Amino acid sequence: MTEPNGLVPEHRPTPPFEGRIVRVEHYAGAPESTRHFHREYELIYVTGALGEREVASVRSPVAGKVLLLVGPDLSHSWTCSATEEASCYVVLRFSEDSLGKDMLRRPAFGAVRALLEHARHGVVFPADVPGALTDRIQRMPALSEARRAIAVWDILTELAEAPRTYCADEPDLSAFHSPQERDAFNLVREIILAQPNKRVSLSEAARAAGMSVSSFSRFIRRVTGTSFVDYVNRAKLSRAADLLRASDGTVLEISLEVGFNSVSHFNRLFMRLHGCSPARYRRSCSRSNAGQARGREAES
Repeated sequence: MTEPNGLVPEHRPTPPFEGRIVRVEHYAGAPESTRHFHREYELIYVTGALGEREVASVRSPVAGKVLLLVGPDLSHSWTCSATEEASCYVVLRFSEDSLGKDMLRRPAFGAVRALLEHARHGVVFPADVPGALTDRIQRMPALSEARRAIAVWDILTELAEAPRTYCADEPDLSAFHSPQERDAFNLVREIILAQPNKRVSLSEAARAAGMSVSSFSRFIRRVTGTSFVDYVNRAKLSRAADLLRASDGTVLEISLEVGFNSVSHFNRLFMRLHGCSPARYRRSCSRSNAGQARGREAES
């Protein structure tokens, strides 16, 4: 039995698309499905929705536009309603085989290869990605099979250099057992982000949350899926990404501002999280901003 939008219910994969390079689906409204997974990668662009999405075990709110990439066998679901009458969403599905594994092994596509690796845990792109990119995604249903193959490489290459976050970084809404737990988590997050250059110890965070150190460690792992140290580093690296996009500070200055005294350690962690160096990340953001500015000028 399939859902109204063609997706298959929980714990069953969707059928493979034999002989196609990219499978493209276009739907009116907003995505709504029970938990399911695919044997392929799935890129989904939603023009406007309100509700929740779940990737693996992490539930997150949805409000407005969404651009999400999930990897093979990664379960996900949507519970959303459209925010506008004209709201729609486009789904692209493809595999490493359909893209060409020999192509993916080439050094020139190292950033795409890293993006696909990260997609195995779910990747979310900001709602303000360049309109030219989302326009290309929306035009995919009208393209021939050959043009879709070219377009998906173009889209992935641009996304590989775009700002992104990871579903694992988002707090799992279903993991909070009470409003008090949610408030405690938000308080700790505010403490970490208020002074990112200061070291917040595990015991300090536990005391702020009103828990013992052992209870707090279990709590953080339940909510974020990672340890407290890893969560703090990810929060600081996300703040660093914001500064790289919005400030003129050097990579060294930004690494110090978010609490990394070693710029080489900062570069290594940033590369691991974002799939590119801080300098390259800044350059890609600059190109995206320039493209958006040209688009606004063309519309005016």
